[in-house]
Amino acid sequence: MYVFMKKACVLFLIILLLAFFTTAVESYAHVQSEPAGEQAAEDKVIYIGVLANRSYELCLLEWGPTADYLSERIPPYEFRILPFGFDEVFEEVSRVDRRISFISANPSLYAYMEYHGLARRIATLQIPGVQGPKSSFGGVILTRADRTDIRKITDLRNKHFAAVDSNSLGGYHAALREIYHAGLNPARDFRSVEFVGTHDEVVRRVLSGEVDAGTVRSTQLERMEEEGLIDFADIHIINSQAERFPDHPYLLSTQLYPEWPFAAITGTDEELSKSVALALLMMDADHPAARLIRGAGWTVPEQYTSVHELLRELLFPPYDDYGITLGKTINQFGPLLLTMLILFVAVLGFGILAYFLKRRAQLIADKLIKSETQFTKLFDNAPVSILVMSSETADVIDANKKAIESYGVKSLEELQKADIWGKPPYSFNEVLQLQNKLLKEGPQRFEWKSRNVQGEYFWEDVLIQEIDFGSQKRIVAISNDITDRKKIEESLRESESKLQELNIQKDKFFSIIAHDLKSPFTSIIGFSELLTNHIKQKKYDKAQKYAQIINQSSEVAVGLLMNLLDWANSQTGRMRFNPKHHLMAVLIGEPYSQLKDAADQKSIKLHVEAPPELPVLADKDMISTVLRNLISNAIKFTRTGGEVTISANQTDNEIIVSVKDNGLGLAADKIATLFQIHTSESTPGTNQESGTGLGLILCKEFVEKHGGSIWVESKVDEGSVFSFSIPREGVIGR
Repeated sequence: MYVFMKKACVLFLIILLLAFFTTAVESYAHVQSEPAGEQAAEDKVIYIGVLANRSYELCLLEWGPTADYLSERIPPYEFRILPFGFDEVFEEVSRVDRRISFISANPSLYAYMEYHGLARRIATLQIPGVQGPKSSFGGVILTRADRTDIRKITDLRNKHFAAVDSNSLGGYHAALREIYHAGLNPARDFRSVEFVGTHDEVVRRVLSGEVDAGTVRSTQLERMEEEGLIDFADIHIINSQAERFPDHPYLLSTQLYPEWPFAAITGTDEELSKSVALALLMMDADHPAARLIRGAGWTVPEQYTSVHELLRELLFPPYDDYGITLGKTINQFGPLLLTMLILFVAVLGFGILAYFLKRRAQLIADKLIKSETQFTKLFDNAPVSILVMSSETADVIDANKKAIESYGVKSLEELQKADIWGKPPYSFNEVLQLQNKLLKEGPQRFEWKSRNVQGEYFWEDVLIQEIDFGSQKRIVAISNDITDRKKIEESLRESESKLQELNIQKDKFFSIIAHDLKSPFTSIIGFSELLTNHIKQKKYDKAQKYAQIINQSSEVAVGLLMNLLDWANSQTGRMRFNPKHHLMAVLIGEPYSQLKDAADQKSIKLHVEAPPELPVLADKDMISTVLRNLISNAIKFTRTGGEVTISANQTDNEIIVSVKDNGLGLAADKIATLFQIHTSESTPGTNQESGTGLGLILCKEFVEKHGGSIWVESKVDEGSVFSFSIPREGVIGR
């Protein structure tokens, strides 16, 4: 009996020493791992470790574009991919001089790293789905379609089974949990379990008949079918979960777990980690880099608690020593030590085990809290606005500091109470329409004009997508303020418009100088020379005719110069608007007197129909210019012997002046361009009288200075009526 007790004590001391040594090694590994990440952050070349679950070549081919995408978004860093096998991942992240700063691997491997403080998640992969991207996956258990003897999990008893790797979640762990729940233990009930290294090899061995059944991750069969490597008709899915998870778009035999995380190795520069996380979150679902890894972009990091629970239940690393019981101890050391272990281990062993379990649970809780704190810090301090909204009502559920500041409030509570959708430029219905489009078509990217609570508008470049937060779905909107860019674009458009207008005015000015003013002066000079020669030769019979022509040409030149001067003063702002009280009949009388001779020369009758005491508040020079141009045009386009009538009358609110002729009239297409500087042109009169084309432009500007308007009614060969209105009390020029 003494010998037995001595052996038991020695054995128990060995167990204590092993537990202490394991804890010491873990602590040393954790301490030694931190400087590596910091050193890597100082290097311009950043390595990303990726689990090569199919092959190294495919890993580099599929993940290379993601590295290129990050290199483009985060200069001056150059990102490169390092593929690792299942066993190599643990070896790399545990090295003191590790090369990688980031890692993307299956959730089981990540849970091990998270447990030991070797990495922290910054994003989670999304996979395409019918109703939008998904961030979860599982395992699928398959056999050949012609194996009618294998329809359910319990049919696997005494069968050969293939899996990817003992560290693969989708390729082993997820299926193993379902097998245990069905009452089978592969080590006891299967004929063999083979770990073949890759998902493709598992499928090949099942279809070739080398094994009876196997398991791979839930997207593998669709990927191989798309690549033309398999036909779904040759495969039967065991323990299908289609009814349990109807929204999951892939074949499935197990529960769902969070997709692959993208994690920063402990010690990696914090700012670099933020930049990588933001770049991944902004990656479009249909970006080539996302499609090549069969993904749909990245989302905020998921919780991996369910993965820890899975590994704990299976007693896989890092929980391989979890759940030691008295029965196991008795079975291990045999009946010889049963009495001693009941008395000794039951008291001391369970106490020590409880202590270590409690300590480890506290460490896990502390690490999870630290991870959540880091994510919250990243969320709150992101340089872009982030809104989390209800998928049903579009109500704001959460927002970071940037978003709260953008909407002009001080807290999330104020933002939730603020009416940011119910007023222009958008209505709440438009927000719901955009939300419905997101739910039907997937992530949306667009430019959006927003309004803060102070009523100030600002522009944002927005990316919205629906994210599954476990039991609830939320809409996440990530936006960047582009107000300054929009202002610059608007300023450029205004400058371009003004420049075009100036060019038109310049061309018009040069046209007038080069052509319209040249004609009357050429006529004056030519007929002056003829008149001089006839007088010298004492030929007086044509002297009067030549003098009349010279007089007419001079009047035309004066009219042209007056319009040109008025137009130039108007464009440069030197013409002052000076309204005073006048009688409308007096304002009409001045241009009437000036143009009476021109009308008489064409035997045109001028009529004035205006009340003698009709008052008006107007700028005399401007209204005189308007009347002179309208009457002059009427005479110009009226045939010899015609009539021109100038009338004025008043309504309750305005005075209307009209100039009516029975001349040539205007076509409809001509009327549409009469008052536009870039389309106006001079048309010869009935006696080939010339002009500048500026007269009606001046009329429009001067009438609008008074707060009035100008218009024309005309029919070809029947004549025209040009009318303008002035408010009875007048307005100050605009």
